[in-house]
Parts: sequence; structure tokens; C-alpha cells
Amino acid sequence: MSFVDYEARVEDHQCLLVLVRTLGPDTSGRVFGRAWERISRLCHTRLNDQQQGSRTVWLRYVRSYPVEASDWGDFQAHRRVLGLLTIGQCKDQAGLEEVCRLHSALQEQYKTAIDSRCLVFGLDSLADGTEEPHPSNSAEESCPADEASPTSPNEETDPLGVGRWSKGSQEAKAAEMNGCDGQPGEALTNHREVPDMVASGSSGCDDATPLANGSSSPPRLNRVQRTPFTGKLRSTQCIVYPDLEGDKLERDIQEFAASLVWVLESRRLDRSFEKLERFPLLKAPFESKDFVGLDTESRPFKKRCQGRMRKHLGDLSLQLGLAHEALLLYSEAIELLRAVPDWLWLAAAYEGQGAASLALQWPRSPQAVPLQRNASFPKARQPRPGSLTRSLPNGTEPSEYKAAGRAVLSLDEMTERLREATAHYAKYSHVVAVHTECNMKAARFLAAHERYMSASEFLQNAVSMNLPLTESEKVEWYASLARLYSEVGFQRKAAFYTRVAAVKCMAGPGPNPSQCYQLLLKSLDGYRLNLDPSRQSKNCMNGWPRIQIQLLEDLIVTAKKMGNLQVAVRHTSYLLHAMLEYLSVAERQELCAQLESLASQCEPVPGALALDCGTVLPPVHLLQLPYVRSLVPQRAAAHLRPLRLGLAAEGTSSPFIFSPLQPHRRSGRSAKLDLLWVEGEVCAVALQLCNPMPFELRVSHMSLLVDGLPFECFPSSLELPPESSPYPVKLLGTPRGTGDLHILGYATCVLGVQSSCRIRDLPQLQRSRGGAPRDGALVLTVVPALPQLEVVAQGLSPAATFSTVGDTSHVVKHYALALYAGESHECLFTLTNTGKEPIESLETTLQTKLDKESEQAMFAWGTEELTSQLPIPAGGSASFTLHVTGRGHFLAPTANKNHLAPGVPNSRQGSASPLGTPKRRSASSRSQPPPSDHHDPCPTKTVEAVLQLQYSGGPGLRARYCRQHSVALTVEVQPSLLISQWDVLPAQVASECYLVLDVSNGTEQEMELLYPHERRMLMEAHDSCRIPVTVRRCSPPTAEEHDRGGGAPLGALEAACRTHLLEVVDLRWHLHGIERSGKASIAEVPWTPRMLDAILLSPLQWEIRVNNKPHELEQEYVFDVGEPLVLSVSIRNISERPLKRLWLSAGGYQDRQNGTLSYRLDSKCAFVGCNKVFVDEVAPGDTYVHDFTVAFFLCGTYRLELGCRSLDLEGLGSLSALAAAALSASATDEDASHLWRCTLELNVAAPSSS
Repeated sequence: MSFVDYEARVEDHQCLLVLVRTLGPDTSGRVFGRAWERISRLCHTRLNDQQQGSRTVWLRYVRSYPVEASDWGDFQAHRRVLGLLTIGQCKDQAGLEEVCRLHSALQEQYKTAIDSRCLVFGLDSLADGTEEPHPSNSAEESCPADEASPTSPNEETDPLGVGRWSKGSQEAKAAEMNGCDGQPGEALTNHREVPDMVASGSSGCDDATPLANGSSSPPRLNRVQRTPFTGKLRSTQCIVYPDLEGDKLERDIQEFAASLVWVLESRRLDRSFEKLERFPLLKAPFESKDFVGLDTESRPFKKRCQGRMRKHLGDLSLQLGLAHEALLLYSEAIELLRAVPDWLWLAAAYEGQGAASLALQWPRSPQAVPLQRNASFPKARQPRPGSLTRSLPNGTEPSEYKAAGRAVLSLDEMTERLREATAHYAKYSHVVAVHTECNMKAARFLAAHERYMSASEFLQNAVSMNLPLTESEKVEWYASLARLYSEVGFQRKAAFYTRVAAVKCMAGPGPNPSQCYQLLLKSLDGYRLNLDPSRQSKNCMNGWPRIQIQLLEDLIVTAKKMGNLQVAVRHTSYLLHAMLEYLSVAERQELCAQLESLASQCEPVPGALALDCGTVLPPVHLLQLPYVRSLVPQRAAAHLRPLRLGLAAEGTSSPFIFSPLQPHRRSGRSAKLDLLWVEGEVCAVALQLCNPMPFELRVSHMSLLVDGLPFECFPSSLELPPESSPYPVKLLGTPRGTGDLHILGYATCVLGVQSSCRIRDLPQLQRSRGGAPRDGALVLTVVPALPQLEVVAQGLSPAATFSTVGDTSHVVKHYALALYAGESHECLFTLTNTGKEPIESLETTLQTKLDKESEQAMFAWGTEELTSQLPIPAGGSASFTLHVTGRGHFLAPTANKNHLAPGVPNSRQGSASPLGTPKRRSASSRSQPPPSDHHDPCPTKTVEAVLQLQYSGGPGLRARYCRQHSVALTVEVQPSLLISQWDVLPAQVASECYLVLDVSNGTEQEMELLYPHERRMLMEAHDSCRIPVTVRRCSPPTAEEHDRGGGAPLGALEAACRTHLLEVVDLRWHLHGIERSGKASIAEVPWTPRMLDAILLSPLQWEIRVNNKPHELEQEYVFDVGEPLVLSVSIRNISERPLKRLWLSAGGYQDRQNGTLSYRLDSKCAFVGCNKVFVDEVAPGDTYVHDFTVAFFLCGTYRLELGCRSLDLEGLGSLSALAAAALSASATDEDASHLWRCTLELNVAAPSSS
């Protein structure tokens, strides 16, 4: 047998083994758990016999049991499964049949089961049926058998094995002859021929006497609801319960237990009446081949049969509560087996004799209902009441004990018998599991009677066993050894085997880190390791540090493999806290790096951490990281000078009120400090810190822990050098109340772990102050104060010097700001009321030497924004933004306002059509600056200003007092980007154009110029360059905008273009050397009407098809000489106004590829038809289509230009034409018109030879 019951006890020999299993996919763990809890409480039943009297029979429930282990039932009867209980859950008839089918399959596996029950929960339809009473006494009348499924006592047709135990009709007759209560055949018949049926959970057994009170007769089922189903179960009951409420389940289990007892009693009686010469030879499963060829008629063989049968009858008697009779049978069996000799069965007889003696001397109490052990119950087992006395146990008659005679073994004799049994088991290799169980049972028995050394000998024998176990079985084996050693009292050895079991959990192919972690936690007590820092011994060493360090490291590794990084952080913190002095330098550094890495991957829990297994890990605080040598509160800073409103400042009396009368004062409880802090003002506590680590220790958060008053802490962060000497640090905070303030300690965040370090846990602080207060706190007094304003400016750098501007006596901070022209800076001023009273009055003024207009253009803030935030409550804050703009000129003093330098075509040389803008005729966007444009840079301008804040509130305002807070600011404005020349050129995309600008860098740094479409250009200091700025063309104004412009077409178009340029032209500069940036403005640039006309978006949308194929931008075509080219031109009006009097024409020129353009194409090409067509009107959204056909006579590269000229001034949309018409009434049609062009590039080649 390879199965080992690691929880085996000597008491198990007197129990009936019942297997409880769950069936069906719908059965929940909660239902099975509740049912198991209620079933396991019914651990005994009373058997009333006229001959033997009343006796108690015990039951042992198991959830799993191997089938092959029941084959050892002849060798030891307590190993045979006698009862089968299955628990299922279903909702309909189909689910019930499935559960019944699974029950039948399980029943076929455990063929040694005498009786079984299938308990089904959750099916209300069958449980709510009506009951049908059956008043008769016989089972055949009360429970008629199903005709379709007749029962039979044979093994082939009886899945429960009720018929198998009878071996024919002999046992049945014997049972009928020995029936109880004058009804010979009732007990046996009730359990041998139970028909197929489903018993309802709502039907009670009112006529049956409960077994708990003692029944004088076998149980009989008097009321049963029969519900047919397809699953054919014989000799069993499928009981349906609507839920887990009520006591019907207990009554059914009592009836089931009674049926087991009566059937087993019939078997015992049948065996006891067999003749001596007819005893069969009982065998262990492995002995089948050992007796082949032996003489069955020899005297030793008959003695062997008799001895084994006597031993088997002793097992049955012990299970049925007949300990006296069992003891006598064991004694006879020992004599017979020793004479043969039969060492294996002799060892089993020794075990049975010891179990019978235990049942007689220390019987189990049937009144005590066993409770399920949980973590709150003590794990130590109390010694048995009879372990220290030889008096008779309660309930034992002297005559019965005297009848047992000398067969009752004493404690020492039982120990000797168990030792002999283990010695005989060691002779057989097939019973190594039985041998192991015997040692474990002996160890538990002796540990319960405080024979610890003897128990350890048996345990040592069990450890030396060579069991063929898998990795998972090894875990259970070592865990059971640990539990046994814990019961014996060998805590360190128990911890050792628990740790071995934990190691085995991770050794197999399927590691189980959760189980490994739980086992490691159980081994902590054995190594004197407590995870609660408050229970750690601070003055002496407790345990073995290196072993404890290794165990903690194992916990950390296992927690990481579990994926629970918070647990790993907690154990690493404890290792650093408790074992820091035992760690080497390398170990300290490695652990700190590991803790910081773990804390960065999760958010550590500062409080207690509850695990899934129910264990609660207490919080761990790193009291020595950093090590605090002293903690001294500092006196408050001097108060600010108050000013009387409208008058010069006068001295005022202190607002602090001192009274020696302090109610509820407790002397001797705390250390009262002789200093005062002011409510609402920043206070400080000075600390001296040391770093015991060999690396730089970074404290990311450090603040005070206070009690008694509301307190606003200002966390600090610092870095301590390796192994540093005392390092001074100040922790700041603001009290928000008056009275006594208790300083409890400080809070830190080191290596990602938050710690609350209290003075009571820091003995060095208590020694430094000559004794610690009882409550571990420092107490000081906080008094009320006047309102106090703190001004913080963000985005400004402090200045060392400042020239006076007006009254600067209240200037607290000096700031300096250097800007370039076009650079904007926002200064956020935060006004925080750190006093107790609210700020109800606040005036802000600015003093400069500039005129009013320049001051408003350079400095701006929202006075209404600040006024709307009044009053500022205590502890509250207000803020406003001061906008500072470096205003300067962006046009160079010698800027050419009419044209660009030579080499770049201006806008008068022609404008491109919206569809296909011709390529730029400029070779490069960067050109050399004109030599005559050099000029001296603009001088730097310095502006000084003083921001004055006058505030008051609360009692101070009513007393006509105020405070004044001033901030000085010095601004330097330097030149940045300068524009010298400009022009507008058409772009390649219809909706865009180019602003060609000559710009120069007026700074001493390398400037990166950023202009639209993410284009960049680098400029050296004082360098100039020419840039094309791509600008999205301006859409013509709508009719409503035209009407709002006063009805003048020229004014509306010009205003729309200028507004559009300011919105879309974004010239930004960036100085990489100093990381400064700004924006240049073109508002001062004067644009001519012809420039603005190129910026205005064309109202026409072109679509061209070449030989019936759509034309794409920049596409070139190749044709043969003489091949006709068909151009289909489509123009669409996309504006909101109609276009009238349009001329659509086609022309071109030849590009000789040497910079020469030939516009004389009379002898080189010919148009088929007219090359110019007049269009009267194109309404908004309409399209006009015309086809041009042309043929080329000579090879070369040609460009065709398609043009559309408008002669209508109202719907023209051209600033230049409107300006020409407005300036001169005699303007020509060409001047008072606008032409949109589109160019196509063609390559004409010679015809290919055929």
C-alpha cells in the first residue's frame, strides 16, 4: 500500500470510515462546505443491544480516499470504506439524473461500502411534494421495490455491497436470528433490499426515535416520497433538500450511521458463529502469491487462519464499541499468531490491542461535539485526563474492567507493544505505509500523554522510512512531520521540517509558491522569529541570526514568485529593521537596492497587511534609516511688523496671551517645553541624522508626526552621504490651532517604504533627553497670531541688487527678469494666508518710471481676479498672474519697405493660378544680406518695478492695522528678430502663398527660426537670411462681413487680409544656447495692395484633364510631334458672389533649358479652334467647362499657361485692381482686372520609327 494517512491516530481503529464526496458540475464549494461542517459534527451514534447494552460507535469522515486502500480492510478493518455520502446540487430533473449517475459510478468504485446516500440540494420541485405515510413495520411494505429494477444481494447486481457481505444466505439467517427488540429480520431486511427511490428532504421521520437520544431498535423509514427517475440506484437513497436549513440533514445522517452499525453488527455476529475449521485465510493484498502450494490442512496453517480471523473479529468489535471483547480477541490472536509465527498480522494485532486498551482507559466523550479548529484556538493539545492516573474512566463498570483482566495494557506496555509492532512491520517492504502510520500514531499517542522522548524515537523511525513519494506527497509528508514534532514540543525541528516542506513545494515541475509561503510562515516560531517589531527583543539576541536572515530571504523570494510584491516589501523592510546589525556591508547594499526596486513596482501598504490565508502582517517602520540622534523643536520666527492704516507704523503689544491656569493638566505625563509656536506661522524642528549605509541614502519624504492640534506639515526630501556623521535637518510645519501640541515623532519615506517613527520606539532620543516621557511625546504651546501673508513668485530668479523706485522699505524679495523683444513671461504670485484670521482687504499697486501707456503694455494682471478671491480664509491662498512682455521694434531702422533685394521676383511679375503654381524662380530661400543693410543693434532697455501688496483682516482690520508686502522686479529687454525686407510670391499649392522676408538675428546667440509648416532655419549671431513663409491664403469676406465693413470692397478686403496675416503668420525664434523663445510680430510691416492681392484666395477652383486623364500637380507629359493634345478645363466658383465677365484663355512658352524662355510659338504649335473664350457669368457653386486642342510641330519642352481674367470690379476680389480703379478713373482693363493662371509642362519628342 502506497497511501499514507499522515493524520492517523490510534483512535482511528475504533471508527467507521465514511467517504464524503461532491458530485456534479453545479455543486458549489459553499454548499459542500456547509454540508461537510454539519455532517462532520455527527461523529458518533448509540447502539442499544439487549445483550451488550448501550454502546457508542464512532465515525470518521474523509473527503478523499484511494480505492485500493479499501483492499486492506481484511488486514485492518478501519481502513475499509464502509459508508459513502455524496453531495450534489442541481436545479432540474436532468441535473438530478446526472448526479445519480455519477453517484452510481462512484459506488461501483468503492465496492466495500455497506450503504450510501446521495444528498441533493437546490431542487424545490421534488422537495415540496406531498408525503405518503407507510404505517407498516417491514421494509418491503413501507418501501416497495421498483419492479423494473429488482434488487439482489449478489456482487454483480448490488453496487453498494450490502449483499456481498452476506456471502450467500448464511449471514442473513444469522442476522435474522440475532435481531433486536424481538423483530429478528427487520434490521437486515431494512438494509439489504432498499428499493430505487428519491426521498424528499421535506418528509420527516416522525415515527423513528432519534439516534442521538438512544434508539432501542434499528431505524426504519416510515415516510418516503417516491419520485421515479432514470438513474437506477439500488440499496441507496437519493435525498433531495430544498436548501441547507432545518435539521432534516442531521436526522438522515443519523439514520445512515445506524444502518452502517446494524449491518456491521450482523457481519460481526455471522463471523463469530462460524466453525473453527471453516475459517477462511484472510490475506493482505500483497500476500496472494505467498501461500500458493502450502498445505491447507496443516496445523500451523489452521492456526494462522484462526489467529487472523480472531484479529479481524477484534477489529470489528472495536469498531462497534465492544472494547472489552476486542481486547480478549486480540489477546487470543496474539497467542495464535506468535506460535505460527505470523509477524505481519502479529504487528497488526499489537496495534489493535493498544487501541482497545486506549479505548478502555481513556474513552472518548460522546457528549463533546468537536469544533472546527481555526486560528483563534490554541494549537497545543491538552493531555488526556487519564494520563496521570490509573483510576477507572467515567462510564466503565468495575465488572467489565475486571472481565478484561490483565489484557488491558498500561501506558508503558502500550508503548512497548507499538515498538514491537514497528519492528515486525520493518520486516516487510510492502507495508512501508502501514509501518509509517504506526510510528506516527504512536508518536501522537505518546505526545498526548507527555512522553515526548519516546514519541521522538517513533518520529525518528518514521523519518528514516524510504517512502516512494511524489514531490507533492513529499510536501505533505514533511508538513505532517513538522506538525508531529510541534506536538512533541521540538519546535526547532518542527520548523526545520516545515522549511523542508516549503522547499519541496518549489522543487517539482509545478511549483506552488503560495503553499511554500504558508509553510515558511509556520516555521517562524520554531526559529524564534516574530514578524511583529513591537515584540522583538531590543536588548538581547533571541534565536540564531544567520538562520533567521536566511528564512526571511526565503520569504522574500517566495513572495516575489507569488506575485505579491507588497508582501515582499514588508518582509524586506523587516529584515532591514530587525537584522541590520547582523548584515554585512554587501548584504545591506543589496537588500536596500532590492527593497527600492520592489517598492517602485508596487505601492507599499503602510498599515497592517492581511493575507489570503488569514495571516496579518503587522506594519514595519525603518527606525534606523536614517538614524536620528537628536530631535529638538525650534523657537518660532519673529513676527512681521504691523502698520496702522493711513498712519506710520506703531509698535503694538504682543497678541499672545499667557495664563498659568491650564485645565486638565496632567503632571509627570509629558515633557513640557519652554517655547511657544505661533498659530499659522511656519515652525521648525531640528534633527541630526546619520546614514549607517555604505551608499548615499535618499529620503524622499520626511515630515513631523504631531497630535493634539491640527498641523500642516511641509515634507522635506534629502540625501545623506554614505556613513555620514550627524547631518542637520529642519522639518517645517504650520499649526492650525491653539493649545498644547504633542510631537510624537516623524514620518519618512526611504527606499520607497513609508515609516512612522515615534519617539517611544527610539531609545536614543529618550537617553539624549535624560529619560523619556511616559507617553513618548514632546509637548509645547501654540498661541494665536495676526494674519500673515506669504507671497511666492514662480518663474522669476532672485536678484542681488535693486535700484530704488519709490518706497522700498517693505521689499522682501528682489527678482530679476531678462527678456528679448517678443518674449512673454508669466509670473505666478501665490498669496497664502498662513495666519489664523482671514484677509478681507487687499490692495495691489505697481510703481515704475514708465508712462502709464507703456506700463500697461508691458505689465498686466487681473485686479478683478484677485478681488474676487477675497476674503482669503485662514490657511487659504489666492493667486494672480503678472504678464510681462518684452516689447520692442521688429523692423530694422534701414528696412526697405518697397521691394526685396535683386534676384527674387516680386509680386508684380505675375501671380500664379490656384491650381498649379509655377516653380519658384529663386534658386534658394537663403541669400546674402545686402552690404548696405548693416546697422548697430538696438540698445538694451531696463525697466524697474515694485509690486506692493497691502492687506489686513479680522481683528487687525477692525483695529486699523495692516501689513505690507513688496516685491521688486527688474526687467531687461534685448533685441531679438529684425525684419529688413519683405514681399509676397505665389506658392505651388492653390490655397497657399509665400511671404518672402529678409530677417536678421539681433542677439549674441545662435537663433533657430521656426515658421509655418514646421520649417526651421539656424542663424548665427547678427546673421541675416531670406525665408519663404508658407501662408494659407485668405478667404474672401462673406456678404455679412462685407456689409459690416461699410460696403467698401477695398476696405473689407484689406482688413480681412491683414487680420488673416496676423492670425496665420507665426514667426517664432528659439535660442538653444540659453533655451529662450519668443514670437515676432509683423503688425508693423506695411503691405502694398499687390502683396495683399497675392494673399487673397482665388474664388476659382480649377480642374484640368489632359487627353481625358486628370491632371496632377507637378505632373509632366511626353507627346510625339504632331500628336493632338486635348485640354479639358473646368472652372468652379467657390465664393459666395457671382463672377462676371471672365476671359478663359490658353497660351504658353518654350523652355530652352538654358535659362531662356521663348514666348513666340506661332510656328511651333497650333490650336484647333479658338484659344480664348468669354464667359458671361459663373454663379456661386456653378462650373464652366471648355476644351482646348493643340498640336506641336517641333520637339522641345513647353509649358502651357491657362488663364482666367475677370473684368468685374464688384465681384473681382482683387485688392490691386480695386486700388488701381480707386486711384485713377482712367485705368485700363488690364490694370482693373485680375488674372489667375495654371501652367502645365509638356515634353514633345520626335515620332518613333515604325
